[in-house]
Amino acid sequence: MFMTCLWNRRRIPHPSEDSDCPPSVQCPTRRLLGHVGDGRVFTALCLTFLWSGQTTGEIGAGERSDHVLGQPIEHFYGAQGVGVRVRWELERDTVREGESLLITLVVERVQNPQQVQRPDLRKFELFARSFEWIEPQPPPEIDASSHRVRFPYRLRPRHRGVTEVPPLLFRYFNPSASEGRQYPLTIAKALPLRIIPAASPEGTPPLPLQAADSWFELIESDSATSVIWGQGPSGSVWIISLVMGPLLAWVWYSLWRRWFPDAQKLARLQRSRLARETVRQLRQVSRSSHPWDVLYAAVVHYIQQRWNLPAGCATAVDVVAAVRGQNIPDDLLVRIHQLLQDWEKLRFAPDVSTANVEQHVQAALELLLRLEEL
Repeated sequence: MFMTCLWNRRRIPHPSEDSDCPPSVQCPTRRLLGHVGDGRVFTALCLTFLWSGQTTGEIGAGERSDHVLGQPIEHFYGAQGVGVRVRWELERDTVREGESLLITLVVERVQNPQQVQRPDLRKFELFARSFEWIEPQPPPEIDASSHRVRFPYRLRPRHRGVTEVPPLLFRYFNPSASEGRQYPLTIAKALPLRIIPAASPEGTPPLPLQAADSWFELIESDSATSVIWGQGPSGSVWIISLVMGPLLAWVWYSLWRRWFPDAQKLARLQRSRLARETVRQLRQVSRSSHPWDVLYAAVVHYIQQRWNLPAGCATAVDVVAAVRGQNIPDDLLVRIHQLLQDWEKLRFAPDVSTANVEQHVQAALELLLRLEEL
């Protein structure tokens, strides 16, 4: 605009000069040039530039506001849910130097497992310094019914100084959280890893024979030196071993049944595959960060699988109503209802307390024993 005015000034004469325009007609250009001397045009131009810059800044800000407000830039991979958990799984915790290892990142309790992106471990310094990326990488394993997605990684430790799989920070979107807290952070904790020397090309050297000197006899001759079997234990030693072995085993078993009566009941539980899995989960309750969720889920899953209940039958009222009529004593139904209600209250309590976790685990094991006896 400013350059246009200067150009018009060179082409159109000043109002004080002769011009074809009648004096009564004041065209915009002549009025503009008539005020150059008093500085009003310069002020108008400055205000125009300021207004243009402000408008451009507002438009740019409007374009930038298209991004999701509050979404973190780092450690967010599109996961959405409530109480999302991540953890590492190793196919083995010992690997030889130069060998590859399968490391799996498990993301649980996500509402959109198909949309979760695989974290690129090459972008993190701890992983880049410790592991070598091997292409091609295995595809992700998506389980929509369980709200779980698994990301396997094929990696190779770079040196024997690698002692662990580093932790991984993981943010997710919680739609039910208040504003400002909708992107909580969870962590896949580090796992220990042991690197042993690579196998020798010549193979493992043979182990020396370990036995008493009386078992061998060294014979030296002109042709060769050899070792032959010497005189072994006497026959009485073998007879005593055959008799005392079973006798000691029977004595130990009798004492074990007397000292640990509950252990005998737990041993009966191991005969059932479903019971074995439930017992394994209950023994891990105290080590979990959400013990009441794990305890409740383990017992409800056992009852659902044992009596073929639908997956939606998960509350205390629904479970008791579904198993009623399955030849379960009334007192046992009351016990099931009471325990499940207690665990539901502890799960959704505002302050999570783990003071009596072991007592509740023991109560769950006793309930499992009674159900197995049916």
